[in-house]
Parts: sequence; C-alpha cells; structure tokens
Amino acid sequence: LLAADATTAARAALALGHLRDPRALPALVELLGEASEPLAEALHGALRAIGDPALFALVGAVGAPSAALRRGAADALGALG
Repeated sequence: LLAADATTAARAALALGHLRDPRALPALVELLGEASEPLAEALHGALRAIGDPALFALVGAVGAPSAALRRGAADALGALG
C-alpha cells in the first residue's frame, strides 16, 4: 500500500479487499487520510468487500485526531451507503 505510485497502491488495496480479511483494516483506513481520488475509490471498494468490520473501523476513524483522516472516513462511510 505504500507504493510510489497511486495505481500500484490502488491495486494493492483492491487485492486486500478481495481477501476480505479484517486484519487489513488498520492499513486501509489509515490511507483514507492521504488518498488521491483514484486510491480513495479503491479503498472504498476494499472496505465494502470486507463488510461490517469495515464499518466499525470507519466509525472509529471519524473520531481520529487528523482532520484529513476524519474526512476520508466520513467519505468512505458515505460511499459504503
């Protein structure tokens, strides 16, 4: 996920989503605070694939000290519906 380019990071995020492993949530949620639009869309897809555990992680991130992370988490919650 810490790839030099957004395309590689987006592919990695989607691959983690396909695994549906909640252990990936901390890394995925953390990136929401610094994600470009294409990466944010990939992160939303990965979080959607993980399902309910992602919702709990995002709700927790809405209270994060970082304004960018709070905004990213709120956007992701909106994207998940």
